[in-house]
Amino acid sequence: MRFTEDTADTITFYKDSTFTGNVEIDGNLTVDGHIIHGGGGGGTGKGGQFTKLYTTGNAGVAGVAFTIDRAVTGTMVFDVMFTGDTSTATSVAKKYTVIATYGATAPIYNKILDSGPDANGGEFGVAFADDTSNTKIKCTITPFSINTQKIGITIDLGFGQNDATVVMN
Repeated sequence: MRFTEDTADTITFYKDSTFTGNVEIDGNLTVDGHIIHGGGGGGTGKGGQFTKLYTTGNAGVAGVAFTIDRAVTGTMVFDVMFTGDTSTATSVAKKYTVIATYGATAPIYNKILDSGPDANGGEFGVAFADDTSNTKIKCTITPFSINTQKIGITIDLGFGQNDATVVMN
């Protein structure tokens, strides 16, 4: 580490390093390389990307995959991608855009892309609904014909002035 009064402060690591706890940066962060997100699920932020591998229940049984809550205003927009990741038996992908305004009203959503069922009958249905609050939207996934499908979920949440909490099951 080098901290001097007349030059820029520098921290250099000459091997892989691990940090635990919170890191706060007051100012700009410049990265020469990649930022790798652990894919551990939800979190809280004004916007951003959230990912997780979701495992469904049995065929025909809807399960809540995730819930997003943007308190105070409740207005949000997000894209969400679903990727069948069980095996070649469920090679299915879908992408949606969802808009939800404050109030206990159903969100507006539009399926943008859908690969449709594959040759093995692997398929799942996706639905979005108000979650008993003026600010929460939940997403349910219902597998068809194949039990316990693994589905990769990527949410790209639009920025808002208030924090959103994303809970991924």
